[in-house]
Amino acid sequence: MTKDVLIEFSSVQYGAESVSSKTEYTVQGVYYEKNKKHYLLYDEVMEGFKEPVKNKVKFGKDNLEIIRSGPVNVRMFFESGKKNVANYNTPYGEIQLGINTKKIIISHSPDNISINVEYSIESDGQPLSECIISIKIQPSI
Repeated sequence: MTKDVLIEFSSVQYGAESVSSKTEYTVQGVYYEKNKKHYLLYDEVMEGFKEPVKNKVKFGKDNLEIIRSGPVNVRMFFESGKKNVANYNTPYGEIQLGINTKKIIISHSPDNISINVEYSIESDGQPLSECIISIKIQPSI
């Protein structure tokens, strides 16, 4: 895999009342491998903010970590069959989230990496949404 990559990101959230939201975007990023871990670095422009959100995605064989910094700050850790807690800091306040990871599938080929994560989010012990994240990484053209 090359250092300069194209990252296709898609996420879907299904709320308690079957209301869903879908986010899709494609960005240029940087990929590298270090100590048997894979890393992605990219900036995301969020509506309503002047400053971009810096994203770092770290993944191994069966886990994924997303670290966002800037106007929003969070460290989310996904591990199949486990619950982790994330403090999501926004300009409007902090929210503590429980992340229950159901399944992580990471597949590699020399020119492509695909990551799919299924999880649920809760706050104060109450379910908020069921979620799916899909990340596709390929060399930049």
